[in-house]
Amino acid sequence: MAAWADASAALVLDGRPGSVLEIGVGTGLILGRVAPRVDRYWGIDVSARVLEQLGRRVTGLGLDADVRLFECPADGLADLPEGTFDAVVINSVAQYFPSGDYLARVVAAAYDRVAPGGSLVLGDLRSLPLQRAFRLDVERLRLGHNATPAELRAALERGVENDRELTVAPLFIQEIADSLPDVRDLRITPRRGLDEHEMNAFRFDAVLRRGDGPPAAASTARALQLTWHRGAEAEFAAMMRDPDVPALELLDVPNRRTAVAAAAVVLLDGEQLVSAGDGEHPDELVARLSAPGWNVFAEWSAPGPLGEFSVVAQRRGAEVEP
Repeated sequence: MAAWADASAALVLDGRPGSVLEIGVGTGLILGRVAPRVDRYWGIDVSARVLEQLGRRVTGLGLDADVRLFECPADGLADLPEGTFDAVVINSVAQYFPSGDYLARVVAAAYDRVAPGGSLVLGDLRSLPLQRAFRLDVERLRLGHNATPAELRAALERGVENDRELTVAPLFIQEIADSLPDVRDLRITPRRGLDEHEMNAFRFDAVLRRGDGPPAAASTARALQLTWHRGAEAEFAAMMRDPDVPALELLDVPNRRTAVAAAAVVLLDGEQLVSAGDGEHPDELVARLSAPGWNVFAEWSAPGPLGEFSVVAQRRGAEVEP
């Protein structure tokens, strides 16, 4: 859990915020890591009891930041100031929302509280495209290696049918972002973390950055694309050394964290499977490809059938078409 919370805090701190609003502050896992590094940290939660306990903890921490806690639901932000927070955070609470429409309303209201140049951080979202892979992964552990395909298939269908938590398609987040004003950048990424478990393997993060001035003039540079193959990593790295290349995308990278479970779902569904492969860990591949002067990150807006992801490399300062 500590590594999971560290990853969520790092996502918030990436933008170097001075002020933060967290929707669903809970027991303060993110607050305790971020509040000591900002000037203002406000949090809301629907539970008065949780807020009372967190308030006592905050007092004991002796923080210099302006920390305030408010009791209200996620869609009850009307009394909070608009356009004043460098980061607004909704982390690991969307799965408890009643519907996608409710999520869209909360995201829109939260985005209204983001200051120009700030970010809305949506952390730890359960992936709808990988819901069946996640459920099968759970059932395989529960039933053991001796379970028959028929038993696994039945358990999978029951698990999906009984799953009451909200799952989200990354493309739905794209649709929400398209409906909001002045979104300058949307980054959808696999959850960070080297540990391989369901709290990062089958979940994703999304960060929407709000513009802080007139849009830049339309750029003409396009990212070069390379599809994953044996030797693609070395080829990609060599392309990054070309001074005339502003941006690159490495597409369809096999995902070590999801490939086995997702491939098993494909087989249980009676579909033809080419190969699951060994796969790459997103964090490890990004670390190997990172280089001075480049922003390199894993991208997961359209995961493949086995959870494939992309790696994006953008030369710092380059204007690139989205």
